[in-house]
Parts: sequence; structure tokens; C-alpha cells
Amino acid sequence: MAEKITPPACTKCKTHRVKCDKAQPICGRCRRLGHQGKYPFRNPAAAYLSYATELEDEIAQLEVELERLKATDQGIHQTPSLTDSPQLTKADNREDKTSPKEAARYLGASSGMAFIESAISLAQSQGILDAPEDDLLPLEPSTILSPGLVEGLVDSRQSLAIPPRDTMRKLFDAFDSAQWQYHIIEPAEFDVYLDRCYSGGNPPGTMATAALHLVLATALHLSGKSEGNMAASNLATAHHEHAMGMLGSINQHITLESLQVLLLLLLLSMFNPQKPVIWQLLGSALRTASGMRLHTEEGITTAASSFGVSEDLPRRLFWSLYSMDRAVGNTLGRPTALPDLSITCQLPGVASPNISLPQMIANHCFLLRRMQSEVADTLYQRISDYSIDYIPGVQARLDAWFRDIPVPNSDHVVEWFHHSYYNLCMFIHRPSPANPKPNSDDLHRCFEAASRVIQLYNRLDRRGNIDTTWMAVHWLFLVAVTQLFALWADENLRREADWVRINDDFQSSAMIFSAMTERWKSGRRMLRLYRRLSKGTLARYTHMGYLNANPPMNGSEGKRENFIDMTDMAGLNEVAIDTDIGFWLDMEMADNSWMVNATLHG
Repeated sequence: MAEKITPPACTKCKTHRVKCDKAQPICGRCRRLGHQGKYPFRNPAAAYLSYATELEDEIAQLEVELERLKATDQGIHQTPSLTDSPQLTKADNREDKTSPKEAARYLGASSGMAFIESAISLAQSQGILDAPEDDLLPLEPSTILSPGLVEGLVDSRQSLAIPPRDTMRKLFDAFDSAQWQYHIIEPAEFDVYLDRCYSGGNPPGTMATAALHLVLATALHLSGKSEGNMAASNLATAHHEHAMGMLGSINQHITLESLQVLLLLLLLSMFNPQKPVIWQLLGSALRTASGMRLHTEEGITTAASSFGVSEDLPRRLFWSLYSMDRAVGNTLGRPTALPDLSITCQLPGVASPNISLPQMIANHCFLLRRMQSEVADTLYQRISDYSIDYIPGVQARLDAWFRDIPVPNSDHVVEWFHHSYYNLCMFIHRPSPANPKPNSDDLHRCFEAASRVIQLYNRLDRRGNIDTTWMAVHWLFLVAVTQLFALWADENLRREADWVRINDDFQSSAMIFSAMTERWKSGRRMLRLYRRLSKGTLARYTHMGYLNANPPMNGSEGKRENFIDMTDMAGLNEVAIDTDIGFWLDMEMADNSWMVNATLHG
């Protein structure tokens, strides 16, 4: 019998921890030495772990090749010394000291992290962080569970049977409410998978089995979230992991069904704030879609003919993938793998005179993602040409999009459209590599948009509808810092602002952060930092909620120029930050250097 080893011990040396996944049987050092590891325990995600290991080995080879090319390039082009560059910023210094091996993770400028770092630097330099911390709440996470949740802590993974067909059909109705932005799978398409699984004839196959597990997992996840049912959440996780175990088999096929299953995996992974597999799943889905050339009209026609389906299906799948890719890519600040200029695929249903309301709503979401992608390419990645007229022009198009929102039949859809509109307004107007010196109108736009989003989150929180995903926490923190930065940078805005309302926004944001990060250690560091920033802002500029007669900061516009000079935003499009998405996942940070200095840690 194989020796039982409790992970994360290495099966070879028994001592080295496996950092990437506790279920890996062997540490990286032993693997590089050629040792073979064995799995002494059962793991439903073994197929995925094997696939991930292959990807890691390929990445290591690419990193070696990159280092060789960089060394060759340095021999041809002499790099100026650091002492010859007086404008070199903290972000530039990090780029110099962070090699691909040291920072395999990456956050670009559109993620907003470089902006947040620079804003915190400004707060530190202007004494906003000097306020006392006596009344700041401790970071102790809550450990109180209601009696109804305790029984749900029992692991429900022992039974992964698919329920009867009638039950699955009802569960699909619950699942359908989670895919309104995408329309990944229609009821008739789900019925095809049901027929394969319940016909009693041939085995249903990987795609049908995975699709049923994922629809079931998503419905259970929604139930667990809305009802506080831990047993349902545990069972959802088990079905998700079971489907992840089929990933190796799914990736062997380049079909519409394999793409559909990958999108179902992505949808559920995006709901979970602690699922670090999203980027890999996006890569698999993009390879599958590009293999069928679904980004082109010719590819759509060929795929529909080859698989005997209408053109509506490949269109829906491609644009669902596009929307997910842009949402995640812009959050991480990473360049897109599929440029917008190469996309000729039309939106689904646009040629039909009887397009349904759900499809119209999904198409409106796709249009927003495409505009968001264009802004990222122009202002942050600087792939597209930028002119002085670009920002007013794209804002006018965004306003037209907002006026044309289809009338949905649910409040949460309306709220999502408003949330996305104001977030994109901030994305357009805050400091960016192409527009490092936003004017007063830009700052007013940022402030008003941030305030609207905070008030929207407050309404959601009062109804218990806060969406606690890693992207939601990331964007809320970015919104909160954007509101603060606009106040710091514009004296006229401070004098015109309603500080009573601003104080309400500060309190609301802190409460929402507290609710979203209650048992999330990394997230609670954001909560503590935000409390220091907001309290310091009130202490510096107000007295009992009103603007001081003698504001301590003179020459505010000059201070904003100093901020621009200090951060050199025009050079932040390639900032490598060693803390990236691990900060939002429930991990210990390897490096806290993005916080300006030790005084920010609290």
C-alpha cells in the first residue's frame, strides 16, 4: 500500500511545500531533478493538476528563452543607468528589479493598481495617512456562525450523483438567471445533454456529463449564496471540482460543445472569489474558439455547417467568451489575445427581425465590453492612436449606449447596467498612460461616477445582494480610491462638495468592505487601509463634516502636478507588480511593496 502523506509534503523529500497547489505530490525542486511523484491520495482534479504542471514546465522554458533574448538585446542596445534617469519612478524601479521568474503574475495599467499605488503615495506625502488610528476596528475576522449554518459544514462531497431529469430541468431555470449577460446555453441545447444522460443507451460522454455537473453546481452556488446554505455551497464546490477533473479530456476537442463547457466552467469560476484558475480557463477557451475561427464570419458559417447547428450558437459562444475575456483582462490590466480589429463576427440575433429581449440585453452587455476594450487599448495599452478629442468622443458614445439600454424585467439587470456605466466613466477619465494629467472636468466626472457606484453598492448591501467575487472587491476598492483621489487633487471640487454626503459614502464603503471581506484576511487589509485614507481625508480637509476655513493644502493644482511628476503615469503600461491577483485571492502576500512604506500597514 502506498505510504499516506498529508499534503503539502513532497512525496520525494517529505519537506518542501508545494506552493501552487496543496494536492501536488512533488515539489518544484524535486520535479526539476527528474524525480517522479505519485498521488498517495485521491483527487478529483488530478487531470487538471497534470495539465497545470505541463503548463508550468512550458512557462519555465519560455522564461529561459526570454532571459536569453533579453541578454542578447542588452548587448546590442546599451540601457541607460538608473542615475541618468531623474524621472524614474517607484513603478519603474520595480520593473527593473522584477524579473519574469520573480513575478510570474502581472498587472498592467488598466487594472488600476498602478493608479492606486500612486494615489497612496500622494496620500502619504501630504500627511493624509497621519491621522491617529485609535478608533479603527481590529482586523480580527468574525468566527460566529448561525446554528443553521453549522450543520452545513459537513462535507457533502460523498454524493455527486446527478438528480432526476425533472429536477435538473428545474435547476436549469435557476441557473439561467446567472447567465443573462452571456446566453451560453439555451434550454433546447440543455435538453440535448439531458437526452444523452437519461436515455439509458450509450454513455453520455464527457461534454454532456460536465455540462450537467456545471449547471447543477451553479444552481447550488446561487442557492447557497442567497439562503446561506453551506451544505449547498459545499456540494456546488464538489461538482465544480468534478467537472474540473474532466478538463484534460475537454481540451482535446475543438468543438462548439467543448467551448460551451469551458464557458460554463468560466462562469462558475468567476462567481468564486478564491478560484485562481480563471486565466488558464480563458486561455483554453480562446484557443478553442480561435481554432474554429469564430471571430470571423467565415468561421461562424463553417462551424454552424460542420456541427449542424444554427449560426446563433457559435455567435453566442464567441461573444460570451469575448465578454469574459475583456472583463478579466481589463481587471488584470493584461493585453488582449484577440485584437478587436481582427473580429468580424456579428452579434447574435442582429439579423433577425424578432430578436428576443434577453438576447438584446446580452448584446448590450457585449457592446459595453467592446467599448471597454477599445478604451483599454487606447488609454492604457496604447495600442490604438490617441488624440485630444478621443475622451470626449468615447464619453459621448458611452452616454448614447446608456440611453439605449433595453428595458429589462428585473432590478438587478438595471443596477448592473448603471454600475458598468459609471465604472467605465472612471476608466475613461482617471489618470492613464495616454492621459496622465486629467483636467478638472475629468476629476469631477471621476468623483461623481465613484459616488454613484458607492451609493449603488450601499443599496445592494441593504438588500443583502452584494456580489463577493474577486473582481467585485477589486473594483470597489478602485472606486473608493478614485473618489478620494479626486478630492485630494482638485481644490474646487473640495470646496463645492457636500462633505456630509461624502462622509456617508466613506461610512458606506467601509461597511461594504467589512461585509465583503469578513472572513478574507487579504481583503481586510484593504478595509483597514481604506479606513485610514478616508479618516485622514476628513481630518485634513473638514471639521464636523464641513470644509475648513483655512485648508492646510495650498496650491492644490501644483500638488496635482507633483503627483503626476512623482508617478510618471505615462510609463505605467508595463508595470509588473509582484502582488497581483494573489492579493485578491485568499493568500498571503509574497511582497507588500505596493504599499508605500511600513507606516501604511497598520
